[in-house]
Amino acid sequence: MAHKRLQPESAGLWALVRRQHGVVTRAQLLAHGLSGDSIQRRMAAGRLHPLWRGVYAVGRPEVSCRGRWMAAVLCCGPRALLSHSSAGALWGILAWDGSIDIVLPQGVSRRRPGICVHRRLGLDAEHRRQVDGIPVTDPVSTLIDVSACRSRDVLGPAIREADRLDLIDPVSLRAALNSAPRQPGIAQLRSLLDSETFSLTD
Repeated sequence: MAHKRLQPESAGLWALVRRQHGVVTRAQLLAHGLSGDSIQRRMAAGRLHPLWRGVYAVGRPEVSCRGRWMAAVLCCGPRALLSHSSAGALWGILAWDGSIDIVLPQGVSRRRPGICVHRRLGLDAEHRRQVDGIPVTDPVSTLIDVSACRSRDVLGPAIREADRLDLIDPVSLRAALNSAPRQPGIAQLRSLLDSETFSLTD
């Protein structure tokens, strides 16, 4: 089923919606020339569907998992990153469990229903990546976060899959853990890597 178009007045806006997996923010709509009344009319006509405050699905209310992840990042602000199990699913190293996790720098306040918001000191550009246009934590940070919220039975296969996909290698992962500031997940991840029974793929 094809999306209902917003209107052909802005090809740039429609291209943006495609890049963002079918979602758009109110600020982006305003920046492309739509007025507040125009946005309300499109909502009434079923062309825009609110997902979170100030973020809409375009054309139909259903969006893909990537659309939902993108919408969650957008509604939490420009410094937000997809994280934890959600990031693991986006990287392709975990099956998605339906949760939506976002990490923000310490001191940035955002609360959104249905989104688990984490805060971290020292969250900067080196931890930021994009996968399919979605801002996400880098593979090492993702594995640390997964370690903090999932069991060793889940973590071990995730590490092996990250290695298979060339997202990490054992030496750089272990070195990153040695230099990382104290945070939940590091102890379990280090213990698993050092266990006699654990081995990465060749």
